[in-house]
Amino acid sequence: MKNSEIHTRMQFSLQGLRWAWRSERSLHDHALVSLALLSGLVWAEAQPLWIALVGLSIFAGWSLEITNAAIEALCDKLHPAHDPAIGKVKDMASAAAFTANMAMLLLTICALAVGR
Repeated sequence: MKNSEIHTRMQFSLQGLRWAWRSERSLHDHALVSLALLSGLVWAEAQPLWIALVGLSIFAGWSLEITNAAIEALCDKLHPAHDPAIGKVKDMASAAAFTANMAMLLLTICALAVGR
């Protein structure tokens, strides 16, 4: 709830994260890819700055994946029937998550190429 104590707001956020984890396969896939990318950077002995940058991009990707899931859930609740306009909204939200994840992959490739 708005203007509630910080621990209460944190509980709502964690509840949303748990819901997203249970209902969104893309988060499971994202977690596996994130671990693989970070492990690859550690194995390649990339500089800590590159690991930190990739870590930040991973969290940005997670944030957009969760936002995409929220938008899709809201759209499905408000308009359960197929609608081309709703489909466009859902596709654009998905595209935002996709582009963030591609940026994460590109950053990792750069880190592996020049980060030593």
